[in-house]
Amino acid sequence: MSKTVLLVLMVLTTLGLTFLVGYQFGSQTRPAAAALLPVEAPAEFTDQPVEPVPAQVALAAAAPAATVPAVAMNGSAPAVTADHQLLAFAGETVRSGLAGGRRIALTFDDGPHPTLTPQFVALLREEGVPATFFMLGSMVEKSPALARMVAEAGFEIGTHSQTHPDMRKLGAAKIREELEGSMTLIEQASGVRPRLFRPPFGSVNQSTRDVCRELGLVLANWSVDPEDWRARDAASIHGKVVNGAHPGGIICMHDTKPHTLTALRGMITELRAQGYEFVTVGQLVGELAALGPEANTGVVTVPAGQQPPPAGAIPLDEILGSL
Repeated sequence: MSKTVLLVLMVLTTLGLTFLVGYQFGSQTRPAAAALLPVEAPAEFTDQPVEPVPAQVALAAAAPAATVPAVAMNGSAPAVTADHQLLAFAGETVRSGLAGGRRIALTFDDGPHPTLTPQFVALLREEGVPATFFMLGSMVEKSPALARMVAEAGFEIGTHSQTHPDMRKLGAAKIREELEGSMTLIEQASGVRPRLFRPPFGSVNQSTRDVCRELGLVLANWSVDPEDWRARDAASIHGKVVNGAHPGGIICMHDTKPHTLTALRGMITELRAQGYEFVTVGQLVGELAALGPEANTGVVTVPAGQQPPPAGAIPLDEILGSL
């Protein structure tokens, strides 16, 4: 046998042994495919309640910028509107959602009230109805535990300013002070940084819109106003809400008024009988954001007397008179 043939045989033998040893070593150290953790694609935004899992709840608690914490309500969690959807509408004034479908949002201003707000929360949870609470920084400062309670119950929280001023009478610096002060207090108390702002009296000017855009706030006005701040009975509140309801409607009420609490359960029952689905303001804004700013027409058909009151029409002491 020639030296060339022997050399070739030696090389082939060496390569074969190397391959065999490498394969056996690798099969002992390489993790089995079944042991690899699955990587899940991020869930798409949905406006339907989803079952919370411990990891989702932990992430929600660790992220103060979340609009609504994923906390169970009657076995399911209210839908969470992603920050990026609300930020897309920052500085925009929204008075109602899309006219298609029968979705409607209940909102409550001026709280948290020390005795009434817990009752509103209990009733809404019992009925399985999501809602948006627009809180005053001055009230949160007095009762921070109540703000935390509302958030942990799974409800959406927005700011209603610090001291309830007419924004059209303020300069940009004072507007920013009102908004940033209330946002900080709400976030410190509840763990939620507001992305929605309910202007007191529905009063808005260009400076307000500019500051809200800088702070990432959507201006959330309303299309149905039962004027519960001056109502003397629950029946009138109930009638104005039920008669004024419309698809995409945003109903402005106050969790500082006992007559509103009395009217609430019957109102929910009748609106459901009419085929309405309750959602948050954030969900309505999320639907608008998905279609772009041109979808925010603000054109709704509302009975006379249901429009936002003129700026300065409601004295603060009358709004908070039940405190």
